[in-house]
Amino acid sequence: MGVGQNSAPWGLFSADLMSGQVDMNFDSIPAVIQHVKSGKLHAIAVTAAKRASAFPEIPSIAESGYPDYDLTSWWGLFAPAGTPAEVVAKIHRDTLAALRNADVMERFAALSVDAGGGTSREFADYVRQEIFKYDALVKRLNIKAE
Repeated sequence: MGVGQNSAPWGLFSADLMSGQVDMNFDSIPAVIQHVKSGKLHAIAVTAAKRASAFPEIPSIAESGYPDYDLTSWWGLFAPAGTPAEVVAKIHRDTLAALRNADVMERFAALSVDAGGGTSREFADYVRQEIFKYDALVKRLNIKAE
């Protein structure tokens, strides 16, 4: 038996967990929400610093004794370097309009997904912070690619 971590399409390792091929799994909430709510999977903790709105009864790892633990999944839109600013601005405006759509907001809330919506600069700063955080962690733990 082993541990699954989802870097494949949503829910692939959840299926492995439910079939007994792996003993535990780290996965995104959207990938497992239906299985947890149906009782097919048992959620032990969430990896974000705070409890998930979809599962307020499930503690975070941070509140379970590891106060600095904060690992979240995030998605973003990227364009090739040199993409004209007006194209980036249009994609940004259209994306924000979609994120403000009532149906999209309702669906995201049902999946416990918090949509961002800041500026392109804010997102670029966030990505840089994430890279710095994980680069420091890899160096501190002396993790090597295999």
